[in-house]
Amino acid sequence: AHRLHVRILGGDEQAMGPVWFFEGFAVYASDQFVGAELAPPELPKVVASSQRGSYRSYRALMNYLVSRTDLPELVQWAKEPDFADQLKLLWLQLVEPDPEDQFHFGRDGLTIASHRGIGRVRLFAPQGWPPQLAIRFTYPEGHPMSRIEGLFIETGRGSWRSSTPSPEFRPSIAAWSKPRLQMEGQLPVLTIPADFLADSTELKLHWIDVYR
Repeated sequence: AHRLHVRILGGDEQAMGPVWFFEGFAVYASDQFVGAELAPPELPKVVASSQRGSYRSYRALMNYLVSRTDLPELVQWAKEPDFADQLKLLWLQLVEPDPEDQFHFGRDGLTIASHRGIGRVRLFAPQGWPPQLAIRFTYPEGHPMSRIEGLFIETGRGSWRSSTPSPEFRPSIAAWSKPRLQMEGQLPVLTIPADFLADSTELKLHWIDVYR
């Protein structure tokens, strides 16, 4: 398991991440404690603890993380100095998602593959928000939603709507950074800054694609 971990990292043994991660990777890769589980509120405590945890708790944590993102991506993510802070993205809970929509969490944010091109979801952040939240929109086949005609987001601090001809923001307080909808090639990316999410634990998101 150790050799596999280092090989994924291209031989960089110093980039294996925090203790809980390289121990957790070893337990996961060697198929120990396969069915281990912890309640979602307990998982961040394993990361935050300064004490060495049990192999069972490490496996439960890895089971959860790998259910949210790809293992090779997680290995690359773990070597970054702000890994613990960025993990807030993986602690986000989806509330009332459409079962036909797909949600993928990664280092570049959340990607929503919308089955019908129109939908909504609520994101709940029990451990707080990542420093910046980027959301990308595609169809399940991988085709980008290149013509989003409407986006609406709301937190406890205000709401924002992006639609033709111009975005709105309520309440209009200059000190807050506004969300941005930009294109990465043909892929629309909604970037929500930290101060828009501050003091809120829930984000409501609605999207509509012109080709729905």
